[in-house]
Amino acid sequence: MKCSPYRKRYILIQVVNRQQGDFLVKNLGKIFHVKEKYRDQKHSIILTDQFLKDQVCLQIQKNGDSAMVITVSGTIKKCKKMMQAPV
Repeated sequence: MKCSPYRKRYILIQVVNRQQGDFLVKNLGKIFHVKEKYRDQKHSIILTDQFLKDQVCLQIQKNGDSAMVITVSGTIKKCKKMMQAPV
């Protein structure tokens, strides 16, 4: 496993309500210093480093039914491709 602190991970999140999704991303930004890179009505893509990705995913799952982690990827292109795929 490569352990460079410069390697980033993109997390694709599916949100039920856009307002709840904005609140979730804002709180994740305060706790883990993640950044939202892309969003639409149903999805958000957030950027984190490889060391915090598991903790961020657990925090999203603890949030309940308002958000769900779809995938974690090393590129934003793969996350956007998953957004287009039928779930």
